[in-house]
Amino acid sequence: MIPLGIITTPTEESFKHAYEKELDFIEICVNEGRDMDALYRNRENLQSWKNGYGVAIGSIGRWKSLRIDEIGRVIEEELERCFRLIDVASELGCTNFVSGCNYVEEIPYYETVLQL
Repeated sequence: MIPLGIITTPTEESFKHAYEKELDFIEICVNEGRDMDALYRNRENLQSWKNGYGVAIGSIGRWKSLRIDEIGRVIEEELERCFRLIDVASELGCTNFVSGCNYVEEIPYYETVLQL
């Protein structure tokens, strides 16, 4: 059987919904503009809901944020945010962290990709 999940918000209602739909996992996106600290502060509840409903966290992701600047340097603050999310994912037994790659007009596409 292939595991199925849903992209959703990190709330108890999401775990309950996934459980009721007989899904195996949820995916959490903490995109630009979302409160990353709230996810970190809520990690104990997430662990409790995960265990209580028997629904795993299949991935934690971050999209729409700028990771490199116009000359190709890594933006350290964003790198630290991603490291913190990876730490939360690890703590919650989530083995997948996914992220987008910002497009920078000032540098060629392949240089952008290689910077990451």
